[in-house]
Amino acid sequence: MLLRSLFARKKQIDASPKLRRIMDMTVPNRPVSNETRGDNRYNRSLPALVCPWDGRSPRVDAHVVGVVQDLSDGGMSVLFQDAPKHKEYLVTLFLSNEEGAEIFQFICEVRDARKFAGNWVLVGFLVTSCADLANIPVADRATLDALAHEQLISQ
Repeated sequence: MLLRSLFARKKQIDASPKLRRIMDMTVPNRPVSNETRGDNRYNRSLPALVCPWDGRSPRVDAHVVGVVQDLSDGGMSVLFQDAPKHKEYLVTLFLSNEEGAEIFQFICEVRDARKFAGNWVLVGFLVTSCADLANIPVADRATLDALAHEQLISQ
């Protein structure tokens, strides 16, 4: 069990530089409130394509689009129109700038969900690892790529 826990922690640590790159490539919207937290949070507004994750592949047919509210070294908060129904998700973020475009994909666990008026829900995700989609079925990967292009890139 300890070895499994250490392996999971290593995956989280490996994802941290990618989260840091997203923070460095984007501009904050406004200063974060004076919350007392154990980690630094960086306010960013980014589109996110979110699919339930079954442990091996995304459930692309159940995708939703959300808006990232903030990022940290170990997670993110994403605003949705409906409450999450699953424990794990594949979260895809797309960034473009003068240098080009990058897609970032993370496997995330739901840690917190707060409801707001209008059926909006702010979901706190813990990034458990960077997504390795090389082993998912080709059809799912193609559908995911098409969705990412349609929902995130072509806007």
